[in-house]
Amino acid sequence: MELASRWLDHRLSLLEGIMAWLLIAIVIGLFSRYMFAVFSKAEQSMINSTVININTAINYKAAFALIKGDNDYAIELLKMNPMELMTENIDVEGIEYATKEINSFITIKSIGVSLPNYGGVVFDDSEPLLEAGKWYFDQDDYILFYKLENTAFFNSDLQGPTRIRFRVSFNFVDQDGDNIFNPLVDEFSSMGLEKIDDYSWSY
Repeated sequence: MELASRWLDHRLSLLEGIMAWLLIAIVIGLFSRYMFAVFSKAEQSMINSTVININTAINYKAAFALIKGDNDYAIELLKMNPMELMTENIDVEGIEYATKEINSFITIKSIGVSLPNYGGVVFDDSEPLLEAGKWYFDQDDYILFYKLENTAFFNSDLQGPTRIRFRVSFNFVDQDGDNIFNPLVDEFSSMGLEKIDDYSWSY
C-alpha cells in the first residue's frame, strides 16, 4: 500500500521506479507472447483444416476417376492446381474417407467454395513480395504453398519467406514393383497433399 501511495504521489526512488517499469514490461511481454501464440494456433488450425478439405476433394476425384477407368485424369491430378477442385460442387456426404479424416473442428457435406485467402497462381514460391496469410499455387513446380502471417512460433529450415509447401502425392501398393501405377495390378491407396519441407510449431 505504501508503495502504491508513493507511486501515485510520484515519490518513488530511482531504483523503485526502474523496478516498477521492469515489472510492467514483463507483464506486457508475457501478454504479447500469449496473444502471438493464440494468433499462431488459429492460423495453424486454419492450415490443417484447409489441407483436410483439399485432400478430401483430391481423393474423391482420384477414386472416381479410377472407378471409371480414367487413369490419365487420376495422374493429371498430380500437376493440377488443387484450389481448382475447391470451386467444384463435390458431394462428400457418406464417403468413408471424409468421415474418417475430418476432425470435430469442421464437418462438411460438400466442397464447392473458393477459399477467400487464395492468392492465385504464381511462378516462384520464394517471391518475397507475395502477401502473407494466403495460399498460392506455383504452376512451374506444381507446388501449393501457404505464406504464414504469424511466424513467431514457426520453425523451418526453408530459406526465403516463411511458408509451408505441399505437392500432390499419389500413394499406391506397387504389387509388380515397377514404380508405375497399373490399375489392373496395383492397389490404389490415397492421393493428397504431402509436405515438401520439415517444419514445426514451438509454443
